[in-house]
Parts: sequence; structure tokens; C-alpha cells
Amino acid sequence: MLRAGRKPTVPGSIRVVGDGHHVGHVSIPRPALDRPRACDVMTIARRASEVLNMAPVVQQRRVCDAPRPEVRPLRRRHHRAAGGHGRVDVRVGPGVSRQAGRRASLAPVRRVVHDLDGLRICRRANRPRCGAARPRGLPHFRSPPMTAPNPSRSPSHRLLPIVAVSLTVGFVLPVLLALGPASGGGESRMAGAALLGWGIGWGLIASLSIRLTPQGQRWARVPAAIFGVTGSALIALAPGAPVMDLLAWVWPVPLLVLAAWLALRVRRGVTGRSRWLLYPVLGVLALLAVGGALEAVVEATDDSRSTAGGELVDVGGHRLFVACTGAGSPTVVLESGLGEGATYWARIAPEVASTTRVCAYDRAGRGRSEPAGAPRDGAAIARDLHALLAAAGIPGPYVLAGHSSGGVYVRVFAAAYPAEVAGVVLLDAQSPGGATVLARSAGAQRSIGTLAGLFPLLARVGLVRLVLPAESVDLPPEAAARQHAEQVSARGAASFGEEFVHLGGILAAAGDLPNLGDLPLVVVTAASQPPAGWLAQQDRLARLSTHLSHRVFADLTHASLIESTKGAAASSAAIVDVVSSVRSGTRLDARDDAAR
Repeated sequence: MLRAGRKPTVPGSIRVVGDGHHVGHVSIPRPALDRPRACDVMTIARRASEVLNMAPVVQQRRVCDAPRPEVRPLRRRHHRAAGGHGRVDVRVGPGVSRQAGRRASLAPVRRVVHDLDGLRICRRANRPRCGAARPRGLPHFRSPPMTAPNPSRSPSHRLLPIVAVSLTVGFVLPVLLALGPASGGGESRMAGAALLGWGIGWGLIASLSIRLTPQGQRWARVPAAIFGVTGSALIALAPGAPVMDLLAWVWPVPLLVLAAWLALRVRRGVTGRSRWLLYPVLGVLALLAVGGALEAVVEATDDSRSTAGGELVDVGGHRLFVACTGAGSPTVVLESGLGEGATYWARIAPEVASTTRVCAYDRAGRGRSEPAGAPRDGAAIARDLHALLAAAGIPGPYVLAGHSSGGVYVRVFAAAYPAEVAGVVLLDAQSPGGATVLARSAGAQRSIGTLAGLFPLLARVGLVRLVLPAESVDLPPEAAARQHAEQVSARGAASFGEEFVHLGGILAAAGDLPNLGDLPLVVVTAASQPPAGWLAQQDRLARLSTHLSHRVFADLTHASLIESTKGAAASSAAIVDVVSSVRSGTRLDARDDAAR
């Protein structure tokens, strides 16, 4: 509030009051009185308001036109909350009613002196002069007509480009950090890169607004410090999955509180279009907090990690889940593809169990198995499987059946332990030729691999659950719900990302694997909507053994070969045929079972 009254206390000055509390002081030195424009109330109000972050809405009256334009005594009270709401009002002389302005925002009160057109403005409470000499009085003269303020000099216009640039830096910098210092660090370092980038963005808002505008946003130092310190700690310490699972119960509530506090500070301290750039960012932070809390509760209450129907077996440092049904020899071992687990065989395992013993398992970090704590390439996966079969007391020989990338792991196991393998079934499996396709876009592959740590972060806040509905899995209801829960969990997303990173190298190494000799082999190809070059790769797989059967199904897709009733029947029949060939010693029919 700007007031001028009868009884002088500090001649030639005007106190600035917000919400009834004294927050500033405007003094008019004698040299400024020679310029009539300095006596203009609107000019004084606008100058003071720019410095004090208050919107200058006043009636167009002039101090010098008022009878005895001197300061009325006011109560000296400190502003209780630096940043509280206020009004910009004016009283000139007796009998003039107060002209109320609109609600505005006040910045923290500090001892800062600005010299604007000869006006010395103090922003520290109860310091009327701020070191300036007190003028002795005001002459009585008329000022010229009002001039419209220059919008380009408004604090909100000065703050807008600062906010825009800072937010851009805050969103671009995490990507650069993920491609650089935080690359290959998994979920924790990707989260640290995101937080550190956001912290730098908020820090830019604080520092640049203080230096370049009168509307200094000192409150932005708080999110800058919180995000910066937390992000740096995650990058430096790189905690593993167990710690990140524990933190999932901690971070959503503080983030939601911080977003609410920031929204309040923006409402009080930011004016103009800058405010509408910050509100969406704060809304995103609030949504991330809510999504993270809901995802933590959902993952804790679902039964996707229940070991019913199987057991956890220690394979040296971590435990793997395996479920076996049926009886007989040879034992069929089912190897899942990328992003799949033991549950994915819900249609095939019961069919094969009616003929012989069949075992499905979850690789390290998938489904109900524990993370290994180290990268898993093809050789490591084969060693895990061999240790699992030995520790669980599952005797050989084995018929190995692999779907998609699981076919590559089957071949790696057969090459490492040939004496324990009696037959192989490749269900629309990957081949070494897939490495050539990936190599055509090496830069994109490296980028995807580097950013694979984002998969578990997206799962932590529930985004994977939103984009991957439960209906995307065509399995029996109970198995579909479990498979979906495994796919959208943070652990499943982390395992998928890690496996995808190493897929190119695994496929390239598979090119050096030896052929299967005269081992019984059935290659099943889904020929409906195949990728370019896929059928040619399947033909190369059919030449891995001299004892083989290549079966092509023109009406089945890569997924329906496992999920649909018809596809599961075709896959089960191929596995049973290999089991029968091993038992009887008869040769497989080498002809194609369906036309392309």
C-alpha cells in the first residue's frame, strides 16, 4: 500500500505496505524533485512495485497535487512471510478513499537499494532511509500527464525467457548425462541423471532471476539443492535393485510435498506468463509422485512373486525360480524369450507334461527370480541354467525348447554342455543374422542400450502399466494377470532393459557356435507378418542339424505361436515329437508341415 497523509514523519518519502505489514520504503531525494515525473504517483508506484515484485495497480493521482503530500505515520511491523500476498493501494491527502489494486506477490524483504530515475527504494523493513540522506520536503508543483509503462521493462517479461531457457536445460541435460557420465549405470544412475538435470534447471531459475531481474526467485534454490544433492548421490553410489525397491516407498511423499510447496511459491512470487510455464512442470512432478506411490502399493499387493507351484533354488549368489510338472525322461527345459518368464508357457507346459517331465524357469531378475547383480550375457545365462538343473536335482538328458531370443540361449547351452542335450526345438527363434540387422543402426542401438535404464524408472511411476494393458497378453486369465504383472514391474523392466542391451552381442557371438551335428532338431516358424529377412534366417536355422524338421505356419504370428490355442498346440506337438524321437531313436520327418 502506498500512502501519503497530513502529519509528516519522514518528509518527501512514501512507505510501501503489503497485507498491512511494512515491507519497504520509497524516498524521493531532492535532486529528483526537479523532474516533475518523479512526483507522479503512478511512476513511483510502478518503480517500487517492480523492485518489490508487486503489481502496480493504482489510481492516476499525483503526490505533488495533494495538499501537504507527506508520509502518514504507520505501524512498524515486519512482514510475517516473505512472499505473502499483498495489495498495491494509494492514498493522497485527506478525504481521498483508498484505491485498491489487485492481489499481487511480494518477494523476500532484503536490504537492497535500487536507483531508478532518481528514486531510492529500500527493501528492508523498518529502515526508512537505507543510507540515503533524508530530503527536507516536497515542493508544490504540477506534474505532466501520465505515460504508459513500457511492457518490455516489466519483471514478468524479463523473467519469462529465463524460466523458458532454464526449463529447457532441465529437460535436455538429463538426456546428455544419460548418454555420458551416467551411461550404462542402470536404474539408479539414470534416476540420478534426471534429478541432477532438474536441479541445475531450478538453480538457473534462481541465479539468473536474481542477477537479471528485480523479481528474484530465491525459493528456486530449494528444489535445486534437493534434486542436485540427491541426483549426485545416486550417480556416485549407484545403489542396486534392493535399495531402489526400498526407496520406492520413501520418495513419493516428499516429492508430492515439494511440488505443493513449489506451486505455492510460484503463485506468490511469479507473475505473468512465466507462471504458466512452471505450473505444468509442477503438475508433472505431482503426477510422478502419485504414480510412484500407487505403483509401490500395487506391486506389494499383487501375487506375481508368489513361488506357489515351484521353488527358489540357490545357484551361487542369487536364487532362480523353477517349476516342474509331469514325469518321464528326457526332461524338457523351456527357455523364454526377451521379456518373458516361466508363466509364459502356461498353455504349452501342461500339454508336454502329459508326455514327459517339463520344467520352466525365470532367468535372473525376471518374474520370481532374484537379480544376479552382474550383467548376464549368453554364457552367464547358460551357466545359471546348468547350475539350476544340478542344484534342483533335475537329471538329464534334456530336450531344450527356446522361443525368440530363448533359442539363442538354448544353442549356447547346447554348445557348452553337449553331453547333456538330447534334442532342440527352436520356436520362431532369433538367429545370428539378427545381429546384422542391429548393426545397421549401431548408433541407435547404443542409444537404446544406454537409455535402457529408463525402463525401470518408467515402471516405478506406473507409465509402463499404462502403455501395456493386461489385454496385450493372450493367455489363460490367471497366467495372463501374472505375466502382465511381471512385465510392468520395475524388476521386470530392468531385466528387459539389461537383456536388450546385451542382445546384439549375444546374437553376434552365436554366429561362432558350432552346428548341432545329428541332434534331433525341430524349427517352427511363424510366417504371418514376419519382419524383413526373418524367413531367410529361419531357413539358416534349419541347416544347423542333419536330423531336423522345419515346420512353417502361415497363419501364426511370433506371439501367437506361444499364446494362442492353435499356436500352443503346434509348439507342443513339435516338442513331443523330439521327445518321441529321443526315446525311440527314430528320425524326424524333414518335410514342412505347412505351406508358406
